[in-house]
Amino acid sequence: MITIFINGHPQQVADDCHLQQAITQGTSSDQTIDLTKVAAVLNQTIIPKSLWKEQSCADGDQIEIFSAVAGG
Repeated sequence: MITIFINGHPQQVADDCHLQQAITQGTSSDQTIDLTKVAAVLNQTIIPKSLWKEQSCADGDQIEIFSAVAGG
């Protein structure tokens, strides 16, 4: 197991965890995330959704999840 931080909160995930798994596992059971409406930043770098299943997580990674907001 490794420890990553999602929106500042520590989470334990499997050693071979990828970003999409981390986002899905790292949310509480009363929180559902529509993956089509969020963006992810890994260690201050925006990761395109097309790479979420390929991007491995490492111990100590900082992940920030942002909801898409419409506006002008």
